[in-house]
Amino acid sequence: MAESDELREIARLAMSGRRAEARTAILKLEPRVKDPQLRLELIDVASSVLNDVKDNAKKALLSLEGARIAARMGLPGLQAHFMAKSAEVAIYQVAIWHHRRSMLDLPPDWFQFATEADMTEHKSLTTLIDKVEGEIDSRLSQAKIQAEQSGDKRVQASVLMSTGTIESARYLQFKMNCMRGFRAKIWSHFEIARYPLFEYALTFWNRDAQKLNDHVKAFTNSFLEAARLSEEMNDSLAGYAYFNLAVHLRSTYRFGACKKYAAKARFVATKHNDTALLSQLPALEETIKAKNRDIPDYLAGETRKLN
Repeated sequence: MAESDELREIARLAMSGRRAEARTAILKLEPRVKDPQLRLELIDVASSVLNDVKDNAKKALLSLEGARIAARMGLPGLQAHFMAKSAEVAIYQVAIWHHRRSMLDLPPDWFQFATEADMTEHKSLTTLIDKVEGEIDSRLSQAKIQAEQSGDKRVQASVLMSTGTIESARYLQFKMNCMRGFRAKIWSHFEIARYPLFEYALTFWNRDAQKLNDHVKAFTNSFLEAARLSEEMNDSLAGYAYFNLAVHLRSTYRFGACKKYAAKARFVATKHNDTALLSQLPALEETIKAKNRDIPDYLAGETRKLN
């Protein structure tokens, strides 16, 4: 089978919801594809079927490669798309580093690290996080400029979706930093404390509540603008914008809004007969109904099998 035919088969697998098979196939095909145009298509498919945590390094390299190929071929729209994707992939690695650093953070009543090795690792992680966060902002800024210049609404919507994902990750990172000491104990032991009203109460006095709310507004606006642009083109990408917004709002315990946007995603997916999106919706709807009581710890390597 020709490489182009293999890639079409992988895309078909992904579209039919068989993402695990598509992932295995794309990893086997990737080293063999050399033609620049076909490689761009492969990278685009890979960005949707590879795992954000397990395949993070591979996705990061492919996204940057895609941006370089698009630049050489004079395709600013695709360059913007892949540049934004590279920033989005990087934020997952930053989340892993944040998680690791939080394990090393000093409890409120401690004056120094338990070991010199812990102190060194904490400083190293902080330096690394700050460096990569700066790179993420730079890539995203470039992508936004190029997307606007391209005049392509689909590219603009794609960049906005990456922006929303990054802003949501920053919400979770900031929330992790906020929930320390007695706040962390209340948040972890009492489920009701995880909802917006009680989150606001826990973080009100030092203005952290406003910062958290600003992050939520930022990623919500990004996904809704992506959906609006997509709907103007009658593009099924709108369904993914609503789906991703529901996923990220779920992390903020705003379940009413989650249900609303999951329903919008289902409407768009049904309208366009998007079987890939339709196959992902039941798992999301299940976790919304269960109110986050059965969500895998993705940073620890847990997954939920969708097919």
